[in-house]
Amino acid sequence: MKIIRAALIGVGGFGKIHVRHFLELSALGQLEITAFSDINPDVNKEGWERLLASGGTPYTDYRTMLDSHPELDLVVIASPIPMHKEMAIEVFKRGIHVLLEKPPAVTIQDLDEMLNAQKGTTSLCQVDFQNTSGGAFRKLLDTIHSGQIGDVLHVTGTGLWKRTQAYYNRTGWAGKLVFKGNYVLDGTINNPLAHLLNNCLLAAGGGVVEQGKPLNVQAELYHANPIEGDDTSCLRIYTQSGAIVHFYASLCNEKEETPGITVKGTLGELIWKYDNTLDIRIGSEHSLHTSPTEDYVRNMYLNLFAAIRDQNVALYSSLEMCRNFVLAVNGAFESSQETHQIAEPHLTKTDESSTTFTGIKDIKNTIAEAAAKGLLFSELDVPWAIASKPFELEGYSEFKLFAPASS
Repeated sequence: MKIIRAALIGVGGFGKIHVRHFLELSALGQLEITAFSDINPDVNKEGWERLLASGGTPYTDYRTMLDSHPELDLVVIASPIPMHKEMAIEVFKRGIHVLLEKPPAVTIQDLDEMLNAQKGTTSLCQVDFQNTSGGAFRKLLDTIHSGQIGDVLHVTGTGLWKRTQAYYNRTGWAGKLVFKGNYVLDGTINNPLAHLLNNCLLAAGGGVVEQGKPLNVQAELYHANPIEGDDTSCLRIYTQSGAIVHFYASLCNEKEETPGITVKGTLGELIWKYDNTLDIRIGSEHSLHTSPTEDYVRNMYLNLFAAIRDQNVALYSSLEMCRNFVLAVNGAFESSQETHQIAEPHLTKTDESSTTFTGIKDIKNTIAEAAAKGLLFSELDVPWAIASKPFELEGYSEFKLFAPASS
């Protein structure tokens, strides 16, 4: 078995998770820690030292690292999102495989530039939408693809989480649309609940990229917190397959709920949840599938390793597969045009330890009703909701809202 010679760019932030996986996979004989890079060696001193002790060569400039190690099989990119395009393209030029943190890019033009750079190379690119790798979700895609629930008619995703002001204070780009001249579009659809939206689109197409393509998006984006991005959202997406996707999310619920997706077909229904369970309902038959505890990020590594070793193995989340997600996110902002502030009378504020939580009154019931009826918030006559118009995505190739100074 070929041992994958790997390097990591970015050891802080989510890079800490990848440091752990480098060490674990190295111990299993799956991966050789060849090199690692970060502009700030002090951002994760423990991780830096452990990679060094495991044989990795340290760098503060990733290009120097790439030039010094032409033998690399894989580079993992866990850098800030605005650096994804530049770094991935540099790796593609060298014919090295990539594991890239999500989202792969913020704008459709950046993603398309990355896809064009990948063409003609031998590089595979797995995007770390790790929730695509769980056993229950893989079974959902297999069930749809095999036709067991017939044609997919509707896909509905709901996510209700709780985030305090501390969440937005953790880093400079949190809750921002643009940060330091670069697009971020941080919010429910592009960060914490991005997995939910991505999986909705995959379900709409049964895992077939072209079938899950968004044709138009109608979205309402809101914020209760003092941020630029969205902490509450609802979307309606018409896809190439004919399936309609409805997505509802908020970070302003009183407590954490388990996100999930309901897929309704002409012959049956599937209910998948983040806890790695799948409820299959076909006619009078009803079965619940529960997968054992899995490490989703490790699954992404192992799937990529298998694809590197065998060209017949399909990636769980290729760069091409993620184009539908980026297209939907850009379309959502084009439709909503802005993130609308929800007025104080509709909010609750509580002090929690050293931070503050801002909630939206009755948001759980509002999302439950909207999801059950397939309506947007404004179509329910929610007092704080503002109607939007559908945005057509045919031929759409450039996101230009909010005009950052540079990109």
